[in-house]
Amino acid sequence: MSKPRSTCVNFGKCREAGKSAPAGGTAACPECGQPMIPLATKGLSRPVVIAATLLAGALTIFVTVKLRADRGKAVTSSTSAASIRGGTPSFESSRYFSNDRVGTLLTTASRGDDAGVRKMLSEHPELSRAKGKGDIGLLHAALFSQDVTAFETLLKAGLDRNLAAQNGISPLMASAMHTNPRFLAVALGKTGAIPRQADSKGRDALFLAVTNRRTENVRLLLARGAEPNCKDSRGNTALMAAFQGRRPEPGMIRLLLASGANPLLADKSGLSARDFAVTFNDPEVLALLP
Repeated sequence: MSKPRSTCVNFGKCREAGKSAPAGGTAACPECGQPMIPLATKGLSRPVVIAATLLAGALTIFVTVKLRADRGKAVTSSTSAASIRGGTPSFESSRYFSNDRVGTLLTTASRGDDAGVRKMLSEHPELSRAKGKGDIGLLHAALFSQDVTAFETLLKAGLDRNLAAQNGISPLMASAMHTNPRFLAVALGKTGAIPRQADSKGRDALFLAVTNRRTENVRLLLARGAEPNCKDSRGNTALMAAFQGRRPEPGMIRLLLASGANPLLADKSGLSARDFAVTFNDPEVLALLP
């Protein structure tokens, strides 16, 4: 019996074409990401192969379009629901907190009712340090619900911006990752130094802001004295993080360099920021580094 073989839907264009099909049937081509189609070495003509690959390609396109359409419907549905509630996405506190007063407190905070929040916290002081699943606190919950008013009201009432969740991320650190820089501005306040705090992977607020490509948050943190050469537990610097995962943003890199980020520092494996940068082969970015 002939050995099973396979090809991807980019028939004849990938090096994977003609390699042995894995046990269990179709898999994704590691080179182009398209489906692999098992072929028999005998009894299967080229026209049949081409027809099979075209069919697989059509199925792939259909599934991709369907998934995107479903995601679009979900986002539209969520947005519509948020507009009904005045533009603030819901946060089901009961899913995270066992104390049913948490939901009432969050609702009071979302109205900007400083007096009401202070009254509740005075009557139920345990709420100020209440933790839900994953050790998230009320400030985390306000961030999850995209509610700047609730976040600010709870901070004014004295809730701790540095109370970390199970993964080590505090509300201030979480605000550094948020798309809305107002969260971070509120968390930082008007005075005071940024606390030296890191998550379970050794990443501080600036590192997280860089990783998530939040340029305005990076600007805010650097202006308040964040360490531009901060490192994670693997020795990666924030500047290295700017080149990991997605295309780097030149504006953010300029900010880091202008604030003293050293591009020559190496991680534990001996790689520098430039070593990471060359993988993108972006002349504009490479011109920024020595």
